[in-house]
Amino acid sequence: VTVTTLPELLINDLSQAYEFSTVADYQSSIIVFPLNKTIYLRDRVADFRVITGIGTGNNIDRVASSTVDQSLVIIQGDERLTVQQLGAVLDGTFDCKAIIDRSLIAFGYAHLKGGTNATTCAVSGDDIIIETGNQLTIGPQVTLKRTSALSASVNPVVWIKGSNCLLMGAGLGSSKIRTENKSPGGVVKLGQRNMTISEGVVQKCLVEGFTIHGNTVYGQTSGAPDVCLNMPSPQLGGEFNYFHTIRNLGVEDANVGIWMQGWANGHFISNIYGVHLGNASIAPAVFFWMQGSLDNMVTDVF
Repeated sequence: VTVTTLPELLINDLSQAYEFSTVADYQSSIIVFPLNKTIYLRDRVADFRVITGIGTGNNIDRVASSTVDQSLVIIQGDERLTVQQLGAVLDGTFDCKAIIDRSLIAFGYAHLKGGTNATTCAVSGDDIIIETGNQLTIGPQVTLKRTSALSASVNPVVWIKGSNCLLMGAGLGSSKIRTENKSPGGVVKLGQRNMTISEGVVQKCLVEGFTIHGNTVYGQTSGAPDVCLNMPSPQLGGEFNYFHTIRNLGVEDANVGIWMQGWANGHFISNIYGVHLGNASIAPAVFFWMQGSLDNMVTDVF
């Protein structure tokens, strides 16, 4: 085999991956690869598969070439893909919202990979919505944060809207969900849209292992109170909000730690840590605010 034939052999050999340093390097390449060729993109730490070039790529789970008529589709292996492999940069300024949303829609989960160094996954816009059966996991030393530079929204950062969902971190001292804006409807919402609109049954979700932060120590001094975790349940048309497990959770820097409204019933809540909650300037100033809410078990709260 001569040196001049090696590139051609590598291009056409389906048993080996062809590597590019970045998505941009692939897009600018004029190489025509055979269908089903594996392309490894180093900046994504992920394998992609060559498909026909129909439509345009979204640069998240599909990358379109700008020079030849073919695209790449990400290969989902045995391990879960991370949002970083889909193109997110956890540097506190890159807007990860669209990538998280895309991962939840395409794969039913979004995983924010962590490590030993603190990182911030910045998001813009309105709620990251977790639909029925979907999962959002936040790795160690990762903060999921709505930054005021990206969005002025006061809606929740995360809304668990469906049943059998998972919102999990690596520990309340390690993983965080935070907003730099006000949060009258909760930094995290679990249940219905509000107390006048029901949008389906929400039940049997698991929320654990992270700390929820408002944007101001002790919360707002005027206007609507900030809330860490909001659980609205108007139970209109029989659509209820029941039977969630909420544990190993921190709630900090808000007027209200956990707000349970209406028929937010039958929940198992344990190992909750609260700090810097409640401002004397406006009411309520409480750790737990239960407006209705029957048959809940709450233990080990500090």
